[in-house]
Formats: sequence, C-alpha cells, structure tokens
Amino acid sequence: MKQFSCLGIGMVILLASSGLSAQAPVDAQELADRWVAAYNDHDGDALSALYTESAELTAHGAPTLAGRDDIRAFWASDFGEGNPLTLLNVTHTVDGTDTMLVHGAYEVVDSDGGDLLGDGAFVHIWRLGDDSEWRIDRELWFAEVIPYE
Repeated sequence: MKQFSCLGIGMVILLASSGLSAQAPVDAQELADRWVAAYNDHDGDALSALYTESAELTAHGAPTLAGRDDIRAFWASDFGEGNPLTLLNVTHTVDGTDTMLVHGAYEVVDSDGGDLLGDGAFVHIWRLGDDSEWRIDRELWFAEVIPYE
C-alpha cells in the first residue's frame, strides 16, 4: 500500500513539474454551441471573441479571410440575410492537449418558419490559449458534402 501511495504522489509531482494540468476535458459540442449562441444572437462581439487574433475562415470556396476583424465583418454581413438560425452538430473530433479538430454538419433554418435554407459541413480547429480559453484558429464551411469512396 505504501508503494502505491508513493507512486501516486510521484505522479502528481511529475505532472505538476511537466506543466500539464489536470484540466477537465472540453466537450466539442459545447464549443460548437458557444458559436451557435453568439451567431444566433447576432452578437458580433461575442462571436469574434471565439476566434484567435490570427484565425482564418474559408467558406464555400471563397477566398480565405484572415484575422478576427475580417471574420467578424463576414459573419455580421450574414446576420442580415433573412435572420437565419444556424445549428451545428459535431460528428467527429480529434482531441489534443491544446488543439482540437472538430468536424460536423450544419443546418441554416429560417427563424420565422423553420424552413431549411441551407446545409453542409464544417471543420473547426480550436486552440487552447495562454488564458485557458478555447478559440477557433481555422474554420472551413462546405455547402455540398461529397462522400469519400
């Protein structure tokens, strides 16, 4: 029993000295839901706060946008097009200690009648910042999902 106690104490010291934290795992759907809440509230400030300063966004084959300010302007212009609601459903993740790759499907629906306005797939790469906050660093949106054969 004494050996196991010493082993446990040794592991705690090793983890503490290596700079690793016993941080609770982050749920990818919860991160996606943060994006959904900010977008559907049409809150450009809250939405842009979810991105790193050097984030990049590529949507539907358009030129890549670089930087939090350009991404904020892009989404703000999207808010005015029929007051849409966007829903994200995470389907796959690859988790790292400071990076998370998230794949999923999205639907855009009319906020008044719930009619489907568009759908497709998204990819987010979230990074854990020095402030312990997760932010999107890279983002891709695809209107058409082509299955791999």
